[in-house]
Amino acid sequence: MTDNPNLACNNSTWITQWIDHSNHSLGTFQQQVQVVTDFYKPGGPILLFQGEESIAMICVLGGIAAAIEHRYFGNSTPFGPDQSYTQKGFRYLTLDNIMDDTALFIEQMQKNISGASKSPAIVASGSYGGFLVTALRLNRPNSIYGAIAAAPPILGFLTGDGNVAERFNWWNWISNAVSDKSAEAASVAKKAFTTLQQVLQSGKSLEP
Repeated sequence: MTDNPNLACNNSTWITQWIDHSNHSLGTFQQQVQVVTDFYKPGGPILLFQGEESIAMICVLGGIAAAIEHRYFGNSTPFGPDQSYTQKGFRYLTLDNIMDDTALFIEQMQKNISGASKSPAIVASGSYGGFLVTALRLNRPNSIYGAIAAAPPILGFLTGDGNVAERFNWWNWISNAVSDKSAEAASVAKKAFTTLQQVLQSGKSLEP
């Protein structure tokens, strides 16, 4: 659809985000985003990719292609690379803050890009990102017009019918699938999660 599928990579910029969207007194940090308006027509949709970049559909839809870097990943660290990865620093790595990052980014695009004030925002991603866009559509419906989720692990979190047992069935299925592929890998992963739980409960720093 375009001669340059990596166009978004050349449009990195920064937006100011709250460290904690529920407590603004903690200050802000810079979050890396990408915005491509080359094919945009006023009123066209905002296609936001959570954690990945792709611009193929915007040519046809006359939309804006945008991507937001997940907080605590890449260059989007609330307290810098040295202080973010501690138990204290990680306390702001919450689903609510991640969703509010995306909602605020959309709000800023609708406000600052001419003709975009009523542009519907459609978020898309896959795997963990697919879970995030599903959660965004459910929890931030005023900001998110639609969501496209590829292989989202939602059965491990959202059953929709209150069937808590289904969540455990899903995680058991994942565990069995990994074990069937490599018992050694499954054992290493289990030990890693056990170690992580012990460190988190100890109150010690996550620094090596």
